[in-house]
Amino acid sequence: KNFLKFNNVKVSLIGHFNYTSGIGEDIRRTYLALKSRGIKVEIIDFGDNINKRNIREKSNLNIGYSYNNDIEILILCLNPSESFNYLLCKSNSFLEKKYIIGYTPWEFENWPKALKDLYKYFDELWISSKFTSRAFKEFKKPIKIMPLCVDDPDIKMNPLSQKEKSYYRNKYKI
Repeated sequence: KNFLKFNNVKVSLIGHFNYTSGIGEDIRRTYLALKSRGIKVEIIDFGDNINKRNIREKSNLNIGYSYNNDIEILILCLNPSESFNYLLCKSNSFLEKKYIIGYTPWEFENWPKALKDLYKYFDELWISSKFTSRAFKEFKKPIKIMPLCVDDPDIKMNPLSQKEKSYYRNKYKI
């Protein structure tokens, strides 16, 4: 299986949609990217509701929150332990019908042995760089390099020149 082979399906994007941190911006950007490709996306927000209104206004996104169990694809934009806890709470019959993508922020060269069981749930991994791919050498299913969002929409930055892009791509092996 491969995520790109699915047509006319709905995706559940699971994570901290309203966090102002990088993981929040990452799920918002992933949402926008999927919507721009015409993919139907629902959000399952793990974040608190304190700043929901401000973030939603700031991001200018019209989000419909849903908890539809017939969704075929789950993309978990959660840290490894949150992903594990979420998946452990689901029934086998629920999980068997899903294509599960782990979009797990991980920045170290090694994956903890305690989290190796998480691999059995994922059909595909999205990781941030070639550097972090070393941590997932035991994962035998598809792995896609999908850099995490690193920009802040409130900070106006000039685009990098081609020379600068090449420098950073070589430096971080992306």
